[in-house]
Amino acid sequence: MRILLVVFLGVFLGGCSLLSPPVFTPPSYAHALPKLMQDVVPTSNQGTWYQEAFFMPWTQKGLDITAEDATWPWRVYLPFKGYYGETKQPRTQAWFDTLREEANIEALGSLNQNAITLENSALRNFPTHLPLFRSFAKAGEGFPFDYNQNTRISLMTPLKLSHYSKDGGWAFVLSSSSFGWIPASAITIIDQTLQEKIQRSPKTMILQDHTPLVSTRFETYAKLGTLLPLLDQNTAFKVEKDLHVTSLYLNPEQTQPWPLPMNAQTLAHVAQTLLNEPYGWGGLFDHRDCSAMTKDFFAPFGLWLPRNSAAQKKSGTYLSLKHLSNKEKEAMITRFGKPFLTLLYLPGHIMLYAGTHENTPVVMHNVWGIKTSLLGLEGRGVIGKAIVSDLHVGANHPLVASSDLLLSRLEGMTLVSQKSPQERLANAYPDAISHITDNTVWFHDGTKLPFDDGEEKDAAMLLENPSIKDHFFAPYPALLPLQIPTSNPGRARNDAFFKALYGQTKEEVESRLVAVRWLPSHTNQLLRFHGDHGAAKALQAVSDALDALPPELISYVDNPAGTHNYRTIAKTNRLSAHSYGIAIDINTQKGDYWQWSKTGAYRNQIPEIIVHIFEKHGFVWGGRWKHFDTFHFEYRPELVNP
Repeated sequence: MRILLVVFLGVFLGGCSLLSPPVFTPPSYAHALPKLMQDVVPTSNQGTWYQEAFFMPWTQKGLDITAEDATWPWRVYLPFKGYYGETKQPRTQAWFDTLREEANIEALGSLNQNAITLENSALRNFPTHLPLFRSFAKAGEGFPFDYNQNTRISLMTPLKLSHYSKDGGWAFVLSSSSFGWIPASAITIIDQTLQEKIQRSPKTMILQDHTPLVSTRFETYAKLGTLLPLLDQNTAFKVEKDLHVTSLYLNPEQTQPWPLPMNAQTLAHVAQTLLNEPYGWGGLFDHRDCSAMTKDFFAPFGLWLPRNSAAQKKSGTYLSLKHLSNKEKEAMITRFGKPFLTLLYLPGHIMLYAGTHENTPVVMHNVWGIKTSLLGLEGRGVIGKAIVSDLHVGANHPLVASSDLLLSRLEGMTLVSQKSPQERLANAYPDAISHITDNTVWFHDGTKLPFDDGEEKDAAMLLENPSIKDHFFAPYPALLPLQIPTSNPGRARNDAFFKALYGQTKEEVESRLVAVRWLPSHTNQLLRFHGDHGAAKALQAVSDALDALPPELISYVDNPAGTHNYRTIAKTNRLSAHSYGIAIDINTQKGDYWQWSKTGAYRNQIPEIIVHIFEKHGFVWGGRWKHFDTFHFEYRPELVNP
């Protein structure tokens, strides 16, 4: 009787039986996009970070994948949990065991060769084309959720080849965003000469899905986000099995020199291509899922994102919204979100914030559906494509609980990093840095330093012996609300870099200090600060802004504990930022320090407005560190300015 009642109510309320999940058509906000795009401040970048990530399989020394890593699918997808094949018959233990034997894991890393894809293909979790489904009767499972599908992979994608399956039909490879199995016929090992030619060539990116690639004949189709090396302005190339290259003649309407500037026109073109595309779990049927859509949205602009939603939320400065009310979440998104540069994250789904229309945050996302519930039975209202919506999809539907709305489940927002660390360094210190190429930071005076030492480091080593690249190991959340920190953004300092900027010795640093007039309307105190690279100028701007604060806030800053002091950090051998004359400690009686804490629990008394004034002018705050130092500010424009 209960089942009959459920079916009856499903037909009555949803307009269809439970055998066919209801199709949702939420109100579209696509009409709002042109105005929202017009409001975007045009930006551009050099694609440095994107190429570094894209070519990572070729540039890293080894495979860096253990046997435990490579065999994770056999530990996660266990037959007793209920997995099924294309005929809805159970996948047996023997099925998994056969694939485990065929995987030839004993040969892991034996080849360790650079390779490239010859065609569009798919990365699979097991060495087979056969699918792996959960129960077809369970909401959000069955078709099209093939757990053997890892991701779609485009032609001309760099790979690291580990080894082949025992029958030679499959190759276990590492790509820039994942690892898994690809048909051996879809790849070829590449030599050093051709590898360098591809890496050093100017690039073009496909800007339209289903773009035909043509040589003297039709070769294949390419999707938006496919990166190709150029022979000349109108000709790209792809690699063949024998390592010869085939010229591809380009249609200017479907390709552009890469990366594109981000402006209203280019945003509109990319969005138009992505919207209304059918949902494709892991790239099945050559379609995108939520994270593939966001990844490919940013790719034309030279901005790199990893492949899955959990990794994408870490691709910039993350702001937790987890414990806020829905009204508070929308207020935070509206206040701090940057249209078309902000991701909104909930477990298993990611969306692109497009701006606010009539006081409502609007998102672009490729979504399968919305959770429904009827008499305790879970279902799905299927959307099944890329849409522009608000965060209240399903709010007026009788089968959708308020707790299942996108907004209710939203956990955080990520401000996507727009510049590579190399670009941010060069932009922050143009008077010192000439250029950064081939992992070398070149200074105008002829000094050169390695950018990345190539070493894997734990948290302690990041502080004890950081490379210049390690300065950026955690994004600094400038101008965002104050939250309890979970890492130490900005706390890593490469001594050789700071000595090259500010002076090799105490005497050299001190010879370049200048006076900053601190709070002229209150204390009118002179502080010594470094005169180079805008440091003293920035501190003076901070002082002037603080000087205009209400009297009740002046007590936090009117008795600074000091600026320049050539010394090591307490209980370490590392020079303090104070040694270089680029740090200031404000009133210590109003501050908190982790080494003074009896419990180690985070504590802060400094008002947000004071922190934001410092950050606006290029300073990082020690209160954003897990090892907190809330009265400490230091000049680090490369970390604060996007």
